[in-house]
Parts: sequence; C-alpha cells; structure tokens
Amino acid sequence: MKNWIDPGNKFLARIEALTGRKVETEHTDTNRIGDHISDYSDLSRLRGHFPRRRLTRSRDAIFEDFHRAALKA
Repeated sequence: MKNWIDPGNKFLARIEALTGRKVETEHTDTNRIGDHISDYSDLSRLRGHFPRRRLTRSRDAIFEDFHRAALKA
C-alpha cells in the first residue's frame, strides 16, 4: 500500500533514528476528526500568500528541535 503521507517512510525513519525507537503505525481509510492534509513538497500556494517568506531551517533541524523539546517534557 502506498503511504501518501510519508512516501518511502523517510520521516518515520528519521524519527526512529533520532529516538532509537520503532514508530508504531496503523493505517485506516477513515480520516481522524480534525486532520488536515498538508503537502510540504509543493510550497507554491504558501509562497503565493507569503511571497517574501523564505525557508530558513531544514526538515532535519526541525525534527531535532522537536526531539529535544520532547526529551525536556
């Protein structure tokens, strides 16, 4: 089955590498209430709304920030 949220499971693999733990996942065809569909590979719509904004952090740096914050919690 194609994982449209994380093609190739790159995000999950990165999280597992940071934490040293296996991420448990479960697929259902029903969206959770409040879920939003985001496609971070195509930022054209975002850039249309905010043309002067630029990305300043890598995805890996953001994951590392989340991980550090989770360890402190």
